[in-house]
Amino acid sequence: MKRIATVLLATVPLLLPATPASAQVTLALTVGASRTAVGVDEDGSAFTSGAATRRSMGLAASIPISGRLGLHLDGGYTEKGYSDRDGSFLDFRKNLKLVYMEARALGRLHVFGSDDGAKMYLLAGPTVARETSCQLHWQGVVNGESADDRVNCPAGSTSSLDFGLAAGAWVEMWLSDRLGLLLSAVHTRGLRDIDTASEDITMKNRATSLHTGFLFSIG
Repeated sequence: MKRIATVLLATVPLLLPATPASAQVTLALTVGASRTAVGVDEDGSAFTSGAATRRSMGLAASIPISGRLGLHLDGGYTEKGYSDRDGSFLDFRKNLKLVYMEARALGRLHVFGSDDGAKMYLLAGPTVARETSCQLHWQGVVNGESADDRVNCPAGSTSSLDFGLAAGAWVEMWLSDRLGLLLSAVHTRGLRDIDTASEDITMKNRATSLHTGFLFSIG
């Protein structure tokens, strides 16, 4: 967790230079969880892997542009992957855990709400992520014996870079002129094949994230 906190703090200088000195500019500290899976295409047969619950946290900056339009920048730590039953053993599970530092530049549209109440925004735009670690975890019972093994993914078996599209909603509730609370839901669909080990299998990340956190006005 210390390493995660250090990386998140390091993203602050990346967000601030893009933040103009104007009213209603906000920073946010977010924490939450994602329901993640992998879209698989194997020899022309497409399916989605079993889902897994993963952690995510980050920092965000919201910048008004004109009228109801704005820019939402965020970055942080996110875990993705899947959890699936092994076809050979009904009580045996295989878990893939991918850890990324992810950044998004999203358009923001104010759809309803007022200054003295809750506000809701719609978000959409591109996302890019760099893999920091990959781990396989097998867990279950084989021939009456418990098995629990974790190994790092073979070098070069997954793509170090992922990119995709994200869309969702962001709700703000301000407690004072400077402090507020947030709730967000964002779905991300990866566009890049993250499986670099096989030419016959294509794997793309899928994630739906729910976050809450604190808002800070710097306008």
